[in-house]
Amino acid sequence: MNIALIGTGSWGTALALVLHSNNHKVKCWTIEQETIKDVKEKHENFRYLPGILIPKDLLVSDNLSKVVADADIIVNAVPSQVTRSVVPRVKDVLTKNDPLWVTVAKGIENKTYLRISEVIAQVGQI
Repeated sequence: MNIALIGTGSWGTALALVLHSNNHKVKCWTIEQETIKDVKEKHENFRYLPGILIPKDLLVSDNLSKVVADADIIVNAVPSQVTRSVVPRVKDVLTKNDPLWVTVAKGIENKTYLRISEVIAQVGQI
């Protein structure tokens, strides 16, 4: 399956590695240029998961369109407080009509007390 993983913190990176090891094609999105550079050049996410090798064919990019292109599954691994701003951006660049959305973000949204799945449903109209 083609999986777009949104967020490359320690949790997102670990999930990307597990999904990749299960023979899925995984592409990860981040806004952190240092993470992109480290993964591309040294195959490691030094900030969030130091010491763990990231396979060369696991893409990490800041190009959201490229990451979500043809995604069968979108995994939301960004912090709960940015989910509301990130989901509409993902939805705007989708090329498949109905990918499965999975959220692994922890917690609730501070101001609304909504679960992250509720935030995604609300702003993504999924």
